[in-house]
Amino acid sequence: NKTYVEILGNGLFELQGNKLVELVGSKVLGSSGILSVLPYKGNSLIIGTSKNGLFIYDENGFTPFNTPANNFLKTFQLNNGVRILNKYYAYGTILNGLIIIDENGNIVQRINKSSGLQNNTVLSLYADNEQNLWAGLDNGIDRVELNSPLYFYFDKTGQFGTVYSSIITQGKIYLGTNQGLFVSNWIPANGNLFNNFDFRIVPNSQGQVWDLSVIDGQLICGHNDGTYNIVGNSFEKISNISGGWTIKKLHSNPNYLIQGTYTGLVIYARDASGKWKFSHKINNFGEPSRYVEQDSKGDIWVSHAYKGLYKLTLTPDLKTAKNIQFYNETNGLPSSYNVNMFNVENRIIFSSDAGFLVYDEISNKFSKYDALNKSLGSFSASN
Repeated sequence: NKTYVEILGNGLFELQGNKLVELVGSKVLGSSGILSVLPYKGNSLIIGTSKNGLFIYDENGFTPFNTPANNFLKTFQLNNGVRILNKYYAYGTILNGLIIIDENGNIVQRINKSSGLQNNTVLSLYADNEQNLWAGLDNGIDRVELNSPLYFYFDKTGQFGTVYSSIITQGKIYLGTNQGLFVSNWIPANGNLFNNFDFRIVPNSQGQVWDLSVIDGQLICGHNDGTYNIVGNSFEKISNISGGWTIKKLHSNPNYLIQGTYTGLVIYARDASGKWKFSHKINNFGEPSRYVEQDSKGDIWVSHAYKGLYKLTLTPDLKTAKNIQFYNETNGLPSSYNVNMFNVENRIIFSSDAGFLVYDEISNKFSKYDALNKSLGSFSASN
């Protein structure tokens, strides 16, 4: 182990015995303050200064570490640093939170007030034995879970409103909100250049977005004003039926999509180019269809927006609903409100505020799915 000491105005020194020996050329570091000295590749050092950025010190002397991270640290004033996970470096700044870089100086992550820090002034950093990063701030203390698979993005300005759907596809992340559809470039899979998202509203998408689904490589947006096909920043309407709540393939005929809307069910088919397009609205059923699933017999289940469930059979041409049955508390539902559905291994599971349910065709009633409710505990009622 070696000990390094800065003598203000005179550069960086190494403690050898009981003497301080100047590192030749260290005056290039400037007089703004040396605030971080950390081990680097081999026997070299990576040195952080207050206003002059990062330098590498090796047998060749001091060399500026010219990377995008260096420009960031010069601009926002490096204040401290710590090595993490044996291959990354975290640097706190005075003006813009902290950044994490790899050994090549690539920015892996930026963390500031917009992404969750209480304050942008980082006065100290510490990596604990579990590789959590602790940040002592101008106002408060924060812990950054470096090993967490989750990344939090905070919309502190209220730009989005309420987010109803999100999806990552074709190198972009889309957010469907009550304000419209927003898009940003997604983080590269290799983790380099982990920059903050830059969300922009997709032109002409203003209004309530309910659903975002990728089906056969096509991004489909269910909107208050209809249904749209999304390619990059383009917003192409494929249906005028209002309120596209949910859309999915028919298991019995995957050449068609079925969609639940404000006013019933809609069928989509492919056009000559292979794009999904509106085909027709299903006759004889006009109830608000919040959730839609098809069971193993081919029957369609519909969760009404606020009153119970429907099961219906479609004619072979998919144009008309027949044999329509309605289910509510008399059939064992704990409530007619807020019943959701999921298709799990070709079996429909129903969720409610009282837990998960299954349907028994012989008794024509619903009963609690005890095994799943027991496994999930209190979460079973988190509908």
